[in-house]
Amino acid sequence: MSIVIASGQSKQQVFEFINKTSEERVVVEVEKDARFKAVIILKQMNDCNIFFEVRVHEGAEAELFVLVVGEGVEKGQLHTAMVHLEPNTRANVQVKAVLDGESKLTFDGLIKILPNAQKTQSYLREDVLLLSKDAQSLGKPQLEIEANDVKASHGSTIGRIDDDQLFYLSSRGINQEDGKKAIVQGFIESILRQIPGITS
Repeated sequence: MSIVIASGQSKQQVFEFINKTSEERVVVEVEKDARFKAVIILKQMNDCNIFFEVRVHEGAEAELFVLVVGEGVEKGQLHTAMVHLEPNTRANVQVKAVLDGESKLTFDGLIKILPNAQKTQSYLREDVLLLSKDAQSLGKPQLEIEANDVKASHGSTIGRIDDDQLFYLSSRGINQEDGKKAIVQGFIESILRQIPGITS
């Protein structure tokens, strides 16, 4: 799938990859001074392999908000690439994954800044919440910077539900199952609130 956001235009879109069994590719061209915001939802992973590339031109801005939910023996691969082609671009990629059972996510996130893309600002973050001891996450954030006047960074965290959090909630009359649901909801809230029409 190829998408072009014309110069000066603004577009927001939700992409749902649910029960996908094969490779899918999306390439978005964000032309001069355009704005693009995407929410990407990956659920019911069935050995899927998703590629999502955004190519950012002069003065343009792009945001990706990604939610991955895995359970059972599901496994999937997700690749994002934010490619800055020209000066004065901005981008942000935020990934949240909640994995249960024996599910497994492999995430490759790339920020690529070409030599002409001076004054670029680009950020990538992946946060994973593991709900079982057998769930797995493999994260490979990458920076490829060929310009010298830019700001770019990436980071990732992997964690589990804290027993102290559950104890605190139980002391307030919230049982363990409801407590887990509340913690997961709080973890993914920053993604959910980006979906049009949803108030978390």
